[in-house]
Formats: sequence, structure tokens, C-alpha cells
Amino acid sequence: VRLRLDNSRLEGVDTFKIRGWAISDGALTNFTGLKVNNYYESEIDRKNFRSYRILQQFRQGKRQRDLQLVFDYSRRLTRVKETDVSSDPPRLLRNGPKPGIPAPAVDVLSVFYVARLHKVKPGDRFIIYLNEKGSFRKVRVIAEKTETVETPVGNFPSIKLSTTGGLFRQGGDLRIWYSEDNLRIPTKFEADLKLGKVYGQLIRVATPRMTKSLIRVK
Repeated sequence: VRLRLDNSRLEGVDTFKIRGWAISDGALTNFTGLKVNNYYESEIDRKNFRSYRILQQFRQGKRQRDLQLVFDYSRRLTRVKETDVSSDPPRLLRNGPKPGIPAPAVDVLSVFYVARLHKVKPGDRFIIYLNEKGSFRKVRVIAEKTETVETPVGNFPSIKLSTTGGLFRQGGDLRIWYSEDNLRIPTKFEADLKLGKVYGQLIRVATPRMTKSLIRVK
């Protein structure tokens, strides 16, 4: 798995483009008999990190789907388009609006960055609204403790945040560490998934003042 964050623009708005790749290695493919090659792309606001659009391309064995979610805040609806690309020609499964946006939307990629908005201390709690495959879910986040995270680009005093009650559809939770400086960059994460745990750490930072954000996952 790889995550990458770059500056972008969407319809005149300054955004971050987050891209993610989830590709099964030989060991996982041999164990599950399932080859995975998924791609995710999210556009989020640079100031408030609300999600504007996410594209998800699922390539999991015979299951091959493209899903696009566009969040229309002025009309308070989500435009959902889902296509089964395994058939010839591709078959449209869903294409239309879904009313109701409870709050600025968080998607499966922006959830790694949205907590940067909150300058928190251990014991603080807040709520985010995650949209997964077109449906919103309330997710509770708690700031647990501060600790130093060791990465290939240095050691970072960080604060650990955890979701409770299940971030992912299968019920797994996310634990993520943010640096305690003004950048509040994600330095490490752990995610509980259906087939086990995924671990990631910071391996590169690029800002106007320093170049040391790609996240390596194992």
C-alpha cells in the first residue's frame, strides 16, 4: 500500500490530491487466492479538509468495480456513480444523487489527514462523518497519548489518535500518530482490516522549508 499527497486545484478551489494504491504481494495472494490491485484518488479542501470527490477502482479477483462519489455541499447531496467493469460492455450499477450530507464529508483517504485540523491533547474527543461507498457513518475519535515516533526521516514527538466503534465497514479501527509541530503530519498508522493489520510510517516530507509525504505501508 502507498499513499501520496500533492497540491492540486478542482474547479477553481485549492485542494490536496491524495492517491492510494493497494496491491497484494505474493504472500497475500498465495494465502487468500485473491489478487488485489486497487486505486484510490481523493480531492480535499486545503483549508478544512472536507472531501469534494473520491474515485475508487476495485480490482479484487473477478470483482472489478469503479466507484465515484462527488459531494455537492450547495445542494447537500452526494452524486454516486458505480460501474461493474468486469462485464463487456461495462454495466452501470448506480448513477444518481443521494440526499443528505450531515457535515463536511470525510472519505477513506482524507480520514488520514482530517485530524490535522484539530489541535488536540490526550483525552480530547471529536466526531467525523465518513462516507464509504455512498453512505455516511458517524465515527468517534479520541486522542490517547503522546510519544516519540521513529521514522526513516527522523524522530517525531507525536500524539496518537484512535477511532472507536469501527472505522471500516468490516468493523476495524484506525490508529494514527500526528507530529506535535505546526505541520501535524501523519508519522505512523495502524489499521485493522478483515484479513489482519496494516502498518504504515512516514518515509518522506516535502514542504517549502524542508524535504525529508509518502507513507510506506507493510
